[in-house]
Amino acid sequence: MARLAEPHVNTVCVPAPFIKHREPDLSYVLGTAQTISRRLRQGQPVILESTTFPRATVKVLKPILSES
Repeated sequence: MARLAEPHVNTVCVPAPFIKHREPDLSYVLGTAQTISRRLRQGQPVILESTTFPRATVKVLKPILSES
């Protein structure tokens, strides 16, 4: 985890299995975002590769990463 600030870009690849009503379970995405947000540099890009809904990066990931 200490080396997360080193790369130019970080890619998050976590599952988002579907739960009831075909909605993705974002617990892995949220947990990973909270963990990596402590180590990222200001302005460091993060790419989300997961089976989430469109714009999940902006709506779910970005607010958590912006708090750090």
